[in-house]
Amino acid sequence: MKPLQKIVILGGGTTGWMCAAMLANSVNTKRINIELVESEQIGTIGVGESTVPPFMDMLASLGIDEVEFIQATQATFKLGIQFKDWLKKGETFFHPFGRAEAGMDELSLYHLWLRAQLSGDTFSRFLDYSPNSVMAQLKRFAPYKAVPGTLLAESRYALHLDAGLVAKYLRNFAQQKGVKRTEGKVEKVNTSTDAAPRILSLQLESGQTINGDFFIDCSGFRALLIGDALQSSFTDWSTYLPCNRAVTVQSEALPQLPPYTKATAQLAGWQWRIPLQHRTGNGYVYASKYISDEQATQTLLSNVQGKTLTEPRIIPFTTGMRKQAWKANCIGVGLAAGFIEPLESTAIHLAMRGIAEFLQQFPHSDCNPALINEYNARLQLDYEEIRDFIILHYAATERNDSDFWAYCKNVEWPASLVQTVEYFKARGDVPRKLAPLFESTSWRSLCEGMNIRPSAYSAFIENVDYKASKQHMQNYKQQLASLVNQIPTHKAFIEQNCASSSK
Repeated sequence: MKPLQKIVILGGGTTGWMCAAMLANSVNTKRINIELVESEQIGTIGVGESTVPPFMDMLASLGIDEVEFIQATQATFKLGIQFKDWLKKGETFFHPFGRAEAGMDELSLYHLWLRAQLSGDTFSRFLDYSPNSVMAQLKRFAPYKAVPGTLLAESRYALHLDAGLVAKYLRNFAQQKGVKRTEGKVEKVNTSTDAAPRILSLQLESGQTINGDFFIDCSGFRALLIGDALQSSFTDWSTYLPCNRAVTVQSEALPQLPPYTKATAQLAGWQWRIPLQHRTGNGYVYASKYISDEQATQTLLSNVQGKTLTEPRIIPFTTGMRKQAWKANCIGVGLAAGFIEPLESTAIHLAMRGIAEFLQQFPHSDCNPALINEYNARLQLDYEEIRDFIILHYAATERNDSDFWAYCKNVEWPASLVQTVEYFKARGDVPRKLAPLFESTSWRSLCEGMNIRPSAYSAFIENVDYKASKQHMQNYKQQLASLVNQIPTHKAFIEQNCASSSK
């Protein structure tokens, strides 16, 4: 079996350079050459500006200094997402990162709280025990690592960041690790002529030919390698998730920096707001069947806080994934592999998962089919788990004030989501899955926000001293709120610890 000698990455941007950085950090670049091909003439999507906590683990695994990265990318901290008007107009809920445990097993806490709710003893909300939720509500922030041994131990955070600056930072990192960058546009993808074709090389418009043993497609929605050249079919999920376009615009920085993404439901979709140190990212994700581009643009602009800095930009997309994200000697990563719309900020995470899983199944040049099958099966689980979580935001709505929400309310659920919600109603938990992104606290916060609860608390709770537990929960709630009131505001923490010098 011949080892890989050269890996070619097509496409830069956040996805391409993140792949290059992760590969270069994991393999010996003196033994395996890594070459990234990109063209300055081809723009990137550039709106993946919100992340989830595993992104921080990726930075740490690369040995990247967190403060330096935050300063270089104009980043702010993200404790979760605030959802406004999703269940019905006028109602808001929060999806926090981290856990809600209150010094006990999280499932026991949830059922003790549920027992109180069902008996009319409403002394708290479940998220009063989530450090992230309490910090977000008060617009305060301190990393759990900076306050060891406290009630913040179960908190976690991600980042809001400038995608263009992230690509620039990771490009510099990868090139220092030995990745070669080639400027050029692909004119032709050369493949073998056998029954199961492989990619042989990329022919650039300049006439240059880029040979390789393995190819990584980071060409975005175009999917030039995995889609066009190798004909990996695409599974369309737009029946479940009808939004198919986004209009985006940048605006000036907010006077206060909320440590969360804001997602506000609109008549034909939803609007995001992402606060960065130097500006704010805004977008309206919508279904073109129910609203025109012009109407969507006007809706977005009328709801932007502060002066706009760019012209609105329309981005069409289709929700779904490749049936085979790995085919022959090529994997599609990021948008080339699939997309589950921007809600819950999973695009960068799924790109990261794609390359991390490739490193787990790292092949010889023959690309053993067993490795390919395992890779595709695992990636499908990742995509379907996230798909189901996002569908529930729409499908459990009680809104009926537009054709869009009427459609979402009546859409048929995937069998996997039906199973998850039925199990949640029975036990207040979710079935165990392979390396899930969204664990129990995420599902509990979403289900509570969308008015889904178990009809009864666990029978096991009858064995617990309810009076003592209630007192503990009340004390914990007060202690957590008191601690959070003592830490800096999010804006003050950034100014004191990681403010960018180039605003």
